[in-house]
Amino acid sequence: MRNWSIDRDTSLTNVKHFATEPTISLALSTSSYQWAKSNKNVICLNNEFSKVYYIPARDIDSIPQTDLNRYKKQKFTTFNQLTKSFDIWFEFKFVSTHQALGYRGFKIFFQTIDVPSNWACKPSGFTTPAITTTTTRPPTTSGALPPSFQIVAYGGTTNNTRQYCKFPFTYQGNSQANCLRTDPPSSPSGQTLREPWCSLTSNFDTDHQWGYCELGVTDSTFYDICRSQSQSLRCPPGYVIDIITADYAAKPDGNIGTGSCMYDKNDCFQSDTLTVQTTCAGKPSCTVYHFIRTLTACQSRSAAYLHVHYECIPSDIPEITTYDICNNNTLPQGDTRRGFIVSPNFPNTQANLDCTFNLHTLKPHQDIHVYIVDMDLTPIPLLGQSCTKDRLIIDADNNIMEMCGRSYTNFLINTCHASVSFQLIRASDAKGRGVKFYFEFRERPPTEVCPVLYTTTLRPSTAPTPPRPTTEPTRPVEFPHPPPRDIKTLCYPDLSSLFGTNNFQCPADYIIVIQRAFYGKGTRCTYTPGDCTTEADIVYRTCSGKQACSVSFINTVPIPECNNAIASYLFVEYQCLPTPTIVASSTDLCTAQIDIIAGPSGMLKSPSYPTYAQSQCANVTLNSSDSNMVMYMYLLDLNIDPIDPTTGRCTKDSLSLSYQCNNQLYTMELCGTRPTELLFSTCSPTDKIFASYNLVSQDFQSQRGFALLYHLVPQSAIPTLPSTPRPTTPMITTTTLIPGPGPLSTSNQVATTCVAKSLTIRCEQPQYGLVIHKVELAAGTPGTCTYSSQDCFEDRTNSYTLCGGLATCSMYAPTGPMRSCNNSQSTYLYAEYQCIPTRPKLNLDVCASANTQQKVDGGAIISSINYTSASQQCVIQLQSNTLLGSQHRKGFRVYILSLNLPMQSTLREQGAQCSENGPHIELNDYHGTSTRLCGNGHTRYLFETCAETIDIRYNNVQMNTGTTRYKGFQLYFESILNDKCPTFPPIPATTPTPTPPLAITNGIACGLTGGRERADFSCTADHGLVFLQSYQFITKQPDRCDVSEHTCYYPSEQPASQCSGQQACSYIHVMPSMPTQTVCANRPGDSVEFYYQCLPMRPSSSYHTYTLCQDQQTSQPMGFIQTAGYPNTYANGIQHCSLRIPLPNDGRTYSVYLYVLDLSLRDYSVIDLTTSDKCFDSIKYTDGGQTYELCGRIDQPAFIYHSNEKALNLTLNISTAAQESVWNDWQGARLFYIIGNQALPRPPTSVTTTSVAPEITTSTRDPTITDPTPDKKPSHGGTIAGVIIGVLAVIAAVIGFLYYRRRIAARGNGPTVSYDANQITMGNPLADAKKPKQITSIPPKSFGPSTITSPFYQKPAATEKGENDDAADA
Repeated sequence: MRNWSIDRDTSLTNVKHFATEPTISLALSTSSYQWAKSNKNVICLNNEFSKVYYIPARDIDSIPQTDLNRYKKQKFTTFNQLTKSFDIWFEFKFVSTHQALGYRGFKIFFQTIDVPSNWACKPSGFTTPAITTTTTRPPTTSGALPPSFQIVAYGGTTNNTRQYCKFPFTYQGNSQANCLRTDPPSSPSGQTLREPWCSLTSNFDTDHQWGYCELGVTDSTFYDICRSQSQSLRCPPGYVIDIITADYAAKPDGNIGTGSCMYDKNDCFQSDTLTVQTTCAGKPSCTVYHFIRTLTACQSRSAAYLHVHYECIPSDIPEITTYDICNNNTLPQGDTRRGFIVSPNFPNTQANLDCTFNLHTLKPHQDIHVYIVDMDLTPIPLLGQSCTKDRLIIDADNNIMEMCGRSYTNFLINTCHASVSFQLIRASDAKGRGVKFYFEFRERPPTEVCPVLYTTTLRPSTAPTPPRPTTEPTRPVEFPHPPPRDIKTLCYPDLSSLFGTNNFQCPADYIIVIQRAFYGKGTRCTYTPGDCTTEADIVYRTCSGKQACSVSFINTVPIPECNNAIASYLFVEYQCLPTPTIVASSTDLCTAQIDIIAGPSGMLKSPSYPTYAQSQCANVTLNSSDSNMVMYMYLLDLNIDPIDPTTGRCTKDSLSLSYQCNNQLYTMELCGTRPTELLFSTCSPTDKIFASYNLVSQDFQSQRGFALLYHLVPQSAIPTLPSTPRPTTPMITTTTLIPGPGPLSTSNQVATTCVAKSLTIRCEQPQYGLVIHKVELAAGTPGTCTYSSQDCFEDRTNSYTLCGGLATCSMYAPTGPMRSCNNSQSTYLYAEYQCIPTRPKLNLDVCASANTQQKVDGGAIISSINYTSASQQCVIQLQSNTLLGSQHRKGFRVYILSLNLPMQSTLREQGAQCSENGPHIELNDYHGTSTRLCGNGHTRYLFETCAETIDIRYNNVQMNTGTTRYKGFQLYFESILNDKCPTFPPIPATTPTPTPPLAITNGIACGLTGGRERADFSCTADHGLVFLQSYQFITKQPDRCDVSEHTCYYPSEQPASQCSGQQACSYIHVMPSMPTQTVCANRPGDSVEFYYQCLPMRPSSSYHTYTLCQDQQTSQPMGFIQTAGYPNTYANGIQHCSLRIPLPNDGRTYSVYLYVLDLSLRDYSVIDLTTSDKCFDSIKYTDGGQTYELCGRIDQPAFIYHSNEKALNLTLNISTAAQESVWNDWQGARLFYIIGNQALPRPPTSVTTTSVAPEITTSTRDPTITDPTPDKKPSHGGTIAGVIIGVLAVIAAVIGFLYYRRRIAARGNGPTVSYDANQITMGNPLADAKKPKQITSIPPKSFGPSTITSPFYQKPAATEKGENDDAADA
């Protein structure tokens, strides 16, 4: 062959070699060549978007048209029929739906063969190997520390595994919080003391596990910070924060609701690294806030989350050697791994310097990574000019960069070659502390070959840039206004920076503003939607505010969000802005008013800019004078007093800007030094901008002030990004290109962690969100942290309802006594959860797809995002996957992703039975199950069906919602195959007699017993269902519906999840296809037994209402207790007050029973997920003993507490006022209490009997609600009844005592329960309240706050912080 490719040049180190052995046989190669050279007449038929090729087989050269026509018309049932009928074997169909540049097309090799005589040529003759799917449990975090806060340990007893230091640890009887400088005990042979050491466990004296401290850059930490939330960033002692990425992200569909607060590579990102660096970079710890804003780069969509990526850099570590940048005689040698480079006498570096430091690698295959720890040099004199008084010149990999001014702690460069040169030039009048760098030598695999760097004489000069000639430069055609945006992509490796040229350049007197800059990994050297990206912070730092710049892209860049895949391109979107010297319209910001903002662009500046002048200005209002223009606001220059390092706020100088967008106001506060950047844009011509500033610094000689540039753009010409189009109308977004069923829910996962640690659960797959089934605090064997069914559990699920929909959630395991477990100390936290896709194959807007039937192959989301008031009724019918098998076993599994719909003022609380007069969703299947949803609901599992179709009816009504914004709803449906579904037809629904208010009622539903699978509920008007207890049973004879003859049981979330709070409900028991983990050998329950009450759901004349902070004490035997202004509690600001519920003092025994009807109080999930505290605001309650606490969200009625002490005291604490934008997210609380005596249900026992099965609703037990006023007229009938009851009580006590003794011998204490044909008799829980209790069954299966199991003890337990407990005795 001639004209060899350069890749075949044997003199190159990375030459591509030829194969030396044939990969196919000579016979196959010869026949293939001969067949390809034959004169085949390939027929190509063109359609609108496709081409069909017909290829003659064997030795035939062409296909007659008659044969082709017959082939098109004839149908074949076997492959043999086709091959015997025609000499056509297969067809190629090429489909193209659009024109695109950059693709090569396709090339296919094929060959005809003779079919072997023993080969059955039909599709069934081809087999596919079975694929084994392994489900991996998500990793469990071993502590409450982020990765960046932990020190890696090596050597010692680590056995070459990656381990972390354990702080604090005990050494020689003393507690140590840092790495030790003293020699460790005997180390394995061959190891020498290189760095300080630490213990791998909390007690070195007993465990003797240790390792050397890896004092380099820490591991990375990622956070997705949700709207209005904050996150603490922390570093180990001696380290400071380096912000790698801080991007606000908007979803393509604009969703900001449940499931949106998670990273997705398809989201639209806008960098805000500068703001976060101002707050955090160079500090040992800080707090990052998600300031709600719109993203100009994303068509002004609201940000759904703030994506932060940081690591920690050594700053003050005595064991790391420091080198003087002006002393080349002392350089790293030997086994040096890292070091600091500082200017002389840093941080008091003198002026008049010119020195160079050459840093070389010490071993082959090493890279040098350099970080700026601190840099404070004299800044540029004017925007757009070069450095003059201070110049820091860095030469690496034949590329030169020049810097001056201030820089935050950040990554600077990494090399793939031998050296880095640092040159510092300071004039005699230079100012600033100087510079401090940190560097590391890192090993590079020998297989990774660096790009060849060609030597060239065209190298950037290190001399100062000479002044430009005074001739008039060439101006852009848009002068004096900003030209359009430009996009440039550099492909790896890009060598343009090596030839003295600039990658990015603007005309004279124009400067660069970076709109977007990111590294990407894709199939082509250009951005394509779906590519994985990471922010290119170096582009912002290198180019912003300069007339031209050069960015090197010759070294590999890993993308952390994509398992460190190597970036294949650098995408930069930038714009050129006029400098202040040529802006046509310029005015002081304080004198600017509404009529000043006219013309396409202009500058708003501080007085005397670019000279600093002390001044103050407040309440300047700006908007466009043109009714068709929106305003883009750029920061040209900011050079004022920096942020206060202790408070993280702009305490001296500040520039405050607020802008309107979609009728909301967004605010930002700026100070310090910032480069040129796009700040924001308004969304409509009527939007206004409000500005103020405060310039009071005494250091005015070294500062310039600020300059803003506004640019008016026609609303119709707003730049858009093709990567994230925003739909203007609801549409069906069925992803037909996804093969198979698409993303599906995961199986249930379990995880545990020891007390005093955090448990982090996460969805490993992108675009998945968590569903929390249950969270339990456990008391088990001391020293063990693994689940055991013999342990004692307390439910904590309500504390983590806000984890639903997130990709990651942390849970803290508190240490303390557990009252429900005889005050045993908690030992571990247990969680059961699963992940569901937030972008399944089918996504439908309920009204845009109304009156259609949709086939669900896998998962589907039915939604109505961003609620709008309208009178409409929309219906969609979903049909289960027809490939799943018998239609009797097809069904759906249903989840709530998010639910936020308005309710009438009298029906605001959840549990108002979803009135026809308010917006609601109704779910109906052919079995007759009907479920209504309205109001507010968190991410949770709802139910399963055995019906192949389900109807979703959305009933909306015209409502006046004012300025309140509602998020709408998202429901997730998944087509399932449930082989436990019965084959008999379901019984029709009935309308039962309403259950009397407050009566505790028992019911049973059996999934495999014909006529017994349904339970119909009904309450009187204004009352709703509250479930006290529910258990699923695996019975010995499922067709008999006899729960007394059971082999195993476990707590159930049904029917509460489906019916809680509703006035009427119809429940059908379906054996779950995905039963709870760890119990009953993962077998589903065939029967469910439950206890419930009908409680009033809203205030009326029948029940008194007491208001916290208005009333001090109750006086009625029952009534409502609610926060002031409910459901607009947070409009009242800070609140702290108490309310007392006294019990009557008439010699008789009473108890108080407390229920939560609706609770929505801020917890720390919106403030700081890393803290062990749970409640930010709370309602605390106590009877004089331990204090309990309520917070978070409970959006289904729940029974939480009862006590027979003298009084119950409730205290409301709202510690800080909430922003008006979140008032609708947190409504306050509504409670209900009862004073009297109620016979609460007890959990089942493991003893089986042979009694006859009770009916579905077998007994109604009226509670004894005792009026504090005694009867004046005695009743002999009552005396006689009392004697009879007393005799029966004695008999029951004897039986109970005997049974109690037997239980003691077996496993411990248990309740007395006997079954009758139509009634269940139970011992009085109040009488047994003081007896010690031992939990003997598994933890309850709890799906968020919807699952409320019975308080089987006198009072539920609480955490050491006083959290409420809704635990079942499990």
